[in-house]
Formats: sequence, structure tokens, C-alpha cells
Amino acid sequence: TTSAVFTNVYNPNVNVCAQCHNDRGAVWTDTARAPHHSPQYNMLLGTVGELLNGTAPNLPATHSRLEMQCAGCHMQTTNNSTGHTFAVATYQLCLNCHTDPAGLVNFATNSIALQIKQTKSYLDYWAQVAAPAGLQKYGINAWEYTTPGDLSTGTGPSAADQKLIPDDIKKARFNLYLVLYDGSYGVHNAPYDVELLEDAQIWVEELLFQ
Repeated sequence: TTSAVFTNVYNPNVNVCAQCHNDRGAVWTDTARAPHHSPQYNMLLGTVGELLNGTAPNLPATHSRLEMQCAGCHMQTTNNSTGHTFAVATYQLCLNCHTDPAGLVNFATNSIALQIKQTKSYLDYWAQVAAPAGLQKYGINAWEYTTPGDLSTGTGPSAADQKLIPDDIKKARFNLYLVLYDGSYGVHNAPYDVELLEDAQIWVEELLFQ
């Protein structure tokens, strides 16, 4: 968690990047604020988020099997880069499996960005037409955390009013922010991103049309 002492939670069996870039114990039942901007390792492994069938997630990406995992992509060296910026400055490694990695990245990121936008629009619509009476004073933020995430401005429902938000809306917003805050827009684990967002949309749809 963000309040823990790093040396007390360090796990030598886990990729060094993942010592910080993990979900920090985030769960959908948290209502104060969206999950931290660091779920990359869990998203790569497909081990965080809520699934429609209620099973515990375990859907690792193909990229999780790279020998160097995070460092394999984020610390590639080129004539112009030492790799220590941690930015993906080359697609050289990707060419081992993909004939057009730049095109694939463009396709994935655009697709996931659109699905993020669609999922938020579902939640906004639920807030406008189906939120309980006690939440209507929050307007379009009726689905949000008390301290809204980066997709919203203003304030969300108070700690007391969070109890009025249906569990399926809480699961949907949790999945939405996990995908957003992973930050890779599908590059880390596109199939899992799609599943999390599709499940989120289904939960909202079921509440809208029940």
C-alpha cells in the first residue's frame, strides 16, 4: 500500500520494476479514490480487476513471458539511447514476433482509448438517467469515487453516499481506471484490457435496462 515501508514489502522473487509498479492492494470495494497510477505489473499478468463471471483474474499477457519482462521493452538500447530513460525508444525487440510493431501499437492504443471513452460514456449516462435519487445531486459524477479519478472533475459522492452506488457500477469504474492507469492502452495486455472494459460496459447496460 502507499503507506507501507518499502523495505518491509520488498519481494526478491518479483521483477524489480514491479516492486513499485503494482496495484498496491487495490480492490473494487474501495470508494475514496480510484486505484493508484501503478497497476502495470498486475495488468501485464492479468491478476487485478473484476470479471463478469466472478472468477479470480489470471490472464497473463504474452508479453509477460519476455525473458526480461519490463526491462526487455523499456530498456532497449539504440545508437541514440542508453535505455535508461525507460521510454520505449525502439521496436527492435518487437520485430522478433511482429512484422509491423508500430502499426500494431497504433491499432491497439487507438482501440483501447476508444473503448475507455465508451465505457466512461456508459457510466455518465447511467449517472444522468438511472442513478438513485440520493446521487442525482452529483450529476454526471454520480458514478465516481469520492475523490474522482482523472476522467472527471469536481467532486464525487461522499463516503456516506457511496453506499448508494450499486456494486456493479463500482466494479465497472474499478476496471475502467485500472485500464486507464496502466497507461499502455493495450500494449501490455490488450486482450485483458478489452475483457475488463467489455465486462464494465455489460454491468452498466444491465443496470440501465433492468
